[in-house]
Amino acid sequence: MIRREEIAKGLFGAWMMARGDRRAMVLFDNTIDAVWKSFWAAALCLPAYLAMVLLDYLQHPPGGGLGRFLAAQSIAYVIGWAAYPLLMVTVARLLERLPVYPRYIVAYNWANVITLNLSLLAAVLAASGLMPRGGVALVQLLVLAAIIVYEGFIAATLLALPPWRAGLVVAIDLLLSFLINGVAERVAR
Repeated sequence: MIRREEIAKGLFGAWMMARGDRRAMVLFDNTIDAVWKSFWAAALCLPAYLAMVLLDYLQHPPGGGLGRFLAAQSIAYVIGWAAYPLLMVTVARLLERLPVYPRYIVAYNWANVITLNLSLLAAVLAASGLMPRGGVALVQLLVLAAIIVYEGFIAATLLALPPWRAGLVVAIDLLLSFLINGVAERVAR
């Protein structure tokens, strides 16, 4: 079980990282226990994820029905939370960063609370019809760029990587996310 103080510490560290403050590193423990506890971020992200899934369903109802859609998206959610940390064990080993891998995953997991809620804001704006499509596309592009920069900063800082290697780590995350979400979309529709 995780204590409230540990959740607050993880979220505060993620917020400090979002502000570009490298001192936040000390807020993320470099232990396997901290890695396991950081997966509580998935529970905090779940309401935002469900809201995004329902917005998607309402805008583009699938032929397979709501049950199939929710099942596919739920499975994708769980796989998404598990696949990247597992893949990063190998990547961290190849980059000779395995000793700092736990701290990186802890920060990455807590950062997902920020990135998913930022994505939700963009999705709500898109669904609201308050902006023309071109404006919505620009906002979505800016949100994606902000997330890429944020994740790159986390990778560069916590894995002690030069920018180009941190960029590769972010690219791996994006490609894996696109793959998981693409398969879920195909199954759901």
